[in-house]
Amino acid sequence: MSCSLHYRQIVGMLTAVSLLVAQKSIAADGLAAKPEPVPTINTVDVILGGGGVMQGYVVDAQGVPQADVEITLTTDNREQVTSRSDEKGRFGYRGIEGGSYQLTTEHGVVLCRAWTATTAPPRSAATMLLVHDQDLVRGQWAAPAGVNGAVSRMKRVMTNPFAVAAIVGAAVAIPVAVHNANQDDSGS
Repeated sequence: MSCSLHYRQIVGMLTAVSLLVAQKSIAADGLAAKPEPVPTINTVDVILGGGGVMQGYVVDAQGVPQADVEITLTTDNREQVTSRSDEKGRFGYRGIEGGSYQLTTEHGVVLCRAWTATTAPPRSAATMLLVHDQDLVRGQWAAPAGVNGAVSRMKRVMTNPFAVAAIVGAAVAIPVAVHNANQDDSGS
């Protein structure tokens, strides 16, 4: 009987500790410093025109063409070529060969795979579209509109490795302790 009581106390303490760890993570999460945003890198397949021409447009988040935006094309071997968009947001490069390239603007980076017309994947674009807007936000951290901040906080907690470890540990330890306690009760 005392052994069963002992196991129940252990189960109770493990449950309390796992709940405290989760609550502490939620409370500390609100106080944590906000990380600097990391630019997202999109990969685009583009078909080169005749003579190895790569062309595209620079627009803002609303789709309005952006003039005089500096675009830097970087090759695999780190050679860089810079161009500027015209008044209609158009830009282009000549003499490009098939391969991977990086297009960089002030507000982002796009990884581009250039293909000839005969080798391009079916969904390749004929022109590049670069969105040049510092207010453009991509990610999956925000809760849907109309949902309170608790959902967003819970998402952050559930991606915390310590919170996940505490939950998994409790999920394993509690059934084992209950099983062992039941075996002790039936054996005495």
